[in-house]
Amino acid sequence: MNVFYCPSDKSWYSDEVLTFGSSGKPVQRRETGNHEMIPFSLSLKGNNAGPLVGILTGEDKHGNLAGNGPLFMRLQKELLHQGGVSVVFTAKHLHKNGVNGFLYSPAEDKWIPVSCPFPHLIYNRAPFRKHENTQSFHNAITNIRKMNIPFFNPGFIEKKELYELISSSEDLAPYLPATLTNPTASKLKSLLQQYKRIYLKPSRGAKGKGIYVAEWREDHAIALTSHTAQSLYPSFQLFWKDTESQFKHKDYIAQEAISPALIHGSRYDFRILVHYADHSYNVTGIGLRVSNSQQITTHIPNGGKILPYTLIQTKQHDQFIEYIAAKLGHSLSEAFGFFGEFSIDAGISDTGDYYIYEVNSKPMSFDEEEIESKRIQQLCTLFFKETGFKPFQNGMK
Repeated sequence: MNVFYCPSDKSWYSDEVLTFGSSGKPVQRRETGNHEMIPFSLSLKGNNAGPLVGILTGEDKHGNLAGNGPLFMRLQKELLHQGGVSVVFTAKHLHKNGVNGFLYSPAEDKWIPVSCPFPHLIYNRAPFRKHENTQSFHNAITNIRKMNIPFFNPGFIEKKELYELISSSEDLAPYLPATLTNPTASKLKSLLQQYKRIYLKPSRGAKGKGIYVAEWREDHAIALTSHTAQSLYPSFQLFWKDTESQFKHKDYIAQEAISPALIHGSRYDFRILVHYADHSYNVTGIGLRVSNSQQITTHIPNGGKILPYTLIQTKQHDQFIEYIAAKLGHSLSEAFGFFGEFSIDAGISDTGDYYIYEVNSKPMSFDEEEIESKRIQQLCTLFFKETGFKPFQNGMK
């Protein structure tokens, strides 16, 4: 069914008696001869046109939309192909009658400012924690929940919350490296003495930023290494004196450094993309991320490289990855709210033991085109399932 948007009066129209959006707002009847209107072919659920998917993002200091623009455009193209449409908006543009945002037009390859009714579903892609910490974001979430609009993902996960969740799970705890979520001087010293090499990670960090490796040397000196520099402290006391305020101020966690399995002489991690489907959590794609010479993280911005998972794929690896994807998905949703999508950084030690390192509630785009394409499909399938609309078969009505 076609609905039309008129930019001049910011209204939606149709040739039929229809409603649009989650609140069932009636659509005005279209008058013939108005060539300004932009058509959209949408699915129907009864007489309600949709799905209208809201993509909640943030804005930069200039007031422009921020976030993963290429992802938003690809989602819009696929939604339109299947009989849906999306609007990108920020929390402060949610108002009592709907949302003001931007709609990507593939035909014109441009973003069109629009006024829409409340979406049938909202996909949280606020790009930074600072966006989720604003009063407008909290107000928006409160109103969305009052209206019972499906909402995912609930927000960023702090490392402390994640490790406490995993450690409390009988199924997942065996895959967690030894971790301190509130490291005191005495506990941190004991961890260093026991494992000799540990990671120090900011609880609210991302993309490998702010990570250090601390190493206990035979002469009891402490070597502290980042991506770009190294410091050497003659004793733990001097190390703690110099770093305590930084680690406490930025709320760091401490974690055993696993001696990793290597490929071509470098450490590697599994980067796993997971989506909700049919009451379960399924693996959408698996990539390998390989470190460069610094060996601290495998993140691409820090010099990491991409290799195909098939280079090392085994049945045992597949079973581990599928198991933790399902278990983590249900645990995350029970603890924090519905997760429709997340990614996992996991690895294997040089002794063959598996470990969970990180969980990302808002995965960046995968560099592997096959995985990213499947991601778009999985998200659109989820949008239709969660809103109760049926997609066009093969993109056709």
